[in-house]
Amino acid sequence: LKNLEADSLCQKGLVKEHYVRLTEILRNYFDREYAIDTLESTTDETIDLLKASKVDKLIIEQVSTLLIEADLVKFAKSNPDNRTNASFMSKSYSIVKGCHQMNREADDV
Repeated sequence: LKNLEADSLCQKGLVKEHYVRLTEILRNYFDREYAIDTLESTTDETIDLLKASKVDKLIIEQVSTLLIEADLVKFAKSNPDNRTNASFMSKSYSIVKGCHQMNREADDV
């Protein structure tokens, strides 16, 4: 995520590329963290896989919102403003942090 943010793709007008990479990063993370296969999955399939992996409901809601917005950018030519793009980067960090926290708590049980 830090590398993607440093690339400043949105500021360079490469918004679609930014969202493609963002969703790939998150999906790769989910695949590694939960031993699932989301890279070739639709947004709905990804959400179902995360639910089956017992990911926290709030995190799933955040992932769902982010993936739906990313789908609009990638496939419907939506063009979010810089504030929205920054917000989604922040939400991505929050999702990963939440997953780490959830997994640490599970390990403590």
